[in-house]
Amino acid sequence: MRGTMVRRATPIALAGAAVLGVSVLSLAGPGRAETPAAPAVVRLLDQNWPQSVRQGFYTTSQGSQLMPYNWFKALERPGSTQLFLADRLARFGYLPNEVSAQNPERLPVGFALDRGTGPTYIGMTCAACHTGQITYQGTALRVDGGPADADFQGMLVELSAALAETVSDPAKFNRFAARVGGDRAALKTSLAAFAAAWGQFFGAALDGQAWGPARLDAFSMIFNRLTGLDFKVPSNVAPAHAPVSYPFLWNAHRQDAVQWNMSAPNGNYIKALTRNTGEVLGVFGALNVCVAGKDIAGNACPGDRRRFASKLFPHIPFYDTSISVPGLMKLEWAITVLAPPAWPSTVFGPVNAGRAEDGRQLFNEVCADCHHMTKAALSQEVWPVLDQRPTDTDPTMYRNALRWVKSGPLDGTRALLFGDDGAVTVGDMPAEAPAVSVLTNGVIGGIVDGLLNQKGGKLNHDDYSNLGLTPLKLIKLAIDQKTGTVNAVEEAAGPAFKTVRPAGPPAHKTSCVTSDGAAGDQTPPVYEARPLFGIWATGPYLHNGSVPTLWGVLKSSARPAAFAVGWREFDPVQVGHVSAVGTPGTWTYDTRLPGNCNRGHDDYRRADGSELTDDQLWAILEFLKMLTTPDQLWRSVY
Repeated sequence: MRGTMVRRATPIALAGAAVLGVSVLSLAGPGRAETPAAPAVVRLLDQNWPQSVRQGFYTTSQGSQLMPYNWFKALERPGSTQLFLADRLARFGYLPNEVSAQNPERLPVGFALDRGTGPTYIGMTCAACHTGQITYQGTALRVDGGPADADFQGMLVELSAALAETVSDPAKFNRFAARVGGDRAALKTSLAAFAAAWGQFFGAALDGQAWGPARLDAFSMIFNRLTGLDFKVPSNVAPAHAPVSYPFLWNAHRQDAVQWNMSAPNGNYIKALTRNTGEVLGVFGALNVCVAGKDIAGNACPGDRRRFASKLFPHIPFYDTSISVPGLMKLEWAITVLAPPAWPSTVFGPVNAGRAEDGRQLFNEVCADCHHMTKAALSQEVWPVLDQRPTDTDPTMYRNALRWVKSGPLDGTRALLFGDDGAVTVGDMPAEAPAVSVLTNGVIGGIVDGLLNQKGGKLNHDDYSNLGLTPLKLIKLAIDQKTGTVNAVEEAAGPAFKTVRPAGPPAHKTSCVTSDGAAGDQTPPVYEARPLFGIWATGPYLHNGSVPTLWGVLKSSARPAAFAVGWREFDPVQVGHVSAVGTPGTWTYDTRLPGNCNRGHDDYRRADGSELTDDQLWAILEFLKMLTTPDQLWRSVY
């Protein structure tokens, strides 16, 4: 049984399925046509964002270029004459956004127009994956920085089918061409090439098992995009079958590592730029690597920027990229001031103070140390999250992130090389290398070009200083180097991603089924154990979204083997989403499939070794409802 949508079927073009090489219906289905209409009024939680910052986060381009916007708005859905954008992508769970000067086309939250010297593109920004919304008895609550409920894979699959059908169906192409305008023959050639490349890429990257709403295999898709599509090495594209939940963003800037497998060092302005640059590559940021002055197609690279970059950063190839460093820095600044959402008592009902006080004491005894929520940890300027204790959760994401790839155009070039201990050296890139090393060179090269081309607007003093950086400091870091060594910016930025060693030797085999069908991985992975402020608003839970409620996290026997995803109605008792299988417009999450295992994180013991009772677990859950600030950890809730 694969994850499936409970909804009416809509015809999907056979041409689209043929190009993709996968069953479109098995991956996505036709969208959320049966989902109840969105509430007319959305209540904004107080998260320290004025409306100007919120709209900036929703609409600021970071350099993502999905496709030319005049194509996107002219495309029809497969098997239909309805425009692909007609419902503003609500069928995939993306949220509506009002028309404004920042959003003149009424694009959904997290979609932005990217305007450069060429055509205007439509792309995605952080908000598409990191803006949540929940409903309760007719009231809608926006959770900025929370996990989206969007079906990203479903959108990509239907978009692929739409492209393929537009190429193959003369009537559909003629309607498309009339909307786009210009030379029809040239348009047909360009569209056919784009659709073929898109279909080939996603046909290899998607292996037939759907991610479903609220999840994305970000690591695999970033690796695939850079090393497979951009480097033109098709064999580097591997199935993306380790989807994870979208992590919440508040307090992310304070962590010493991010990503579920803690592979991205974090905690300063350059490292924030590296993690966000990697994210752009995963959502269609364009990147063209240049070696010896030529790109992969043999064309000359931008001369002035390339020469300047080679002086500042002599140990990496030049990358000509669409990435907008000004956009990324503005988005990062918004995240640094984002506050966790407080429990909306007027909507869900008040927290039981007496029970929460019991839970506070138990939390500090049982949970705080693992989640680095002690006074010692939270008093640091950068919060530690690295935790080497295995939790026996699904290992698929952890294992897939360790893959090696062919370095393609980087083979034999002088490059930054990263050891398992985090050491940065300069050497010749081998023919095959860890994907994280290849990605890091691309990320740093993208940052260099982004800083030089200033795409997306000029950075002013405030843009730098908001993140603790000044133009003078940047210049000093860039030129303060000795020939043949790694300069300070490269050292600070890299590795942008690193290998985190497993937590072995394990005390026992994990009970999860791995992506290759093997039960009992001998090296149980370690995943991020971050502070839990505002955790009530971030379900489904565990790194792969395999548990629908916080109560299920605390009480493992309450975890369902299958549950519905894609309905936003909230359960304030068990804290999570209502998840009855069969709810119209939802997708069924089957925990028995590879990558979906819901085991682990279930051994809660007091200092004396005794297990917690159900009453004590309910008390911890009550405390987690109200937990938004460090003071609440150490101060009585009375």
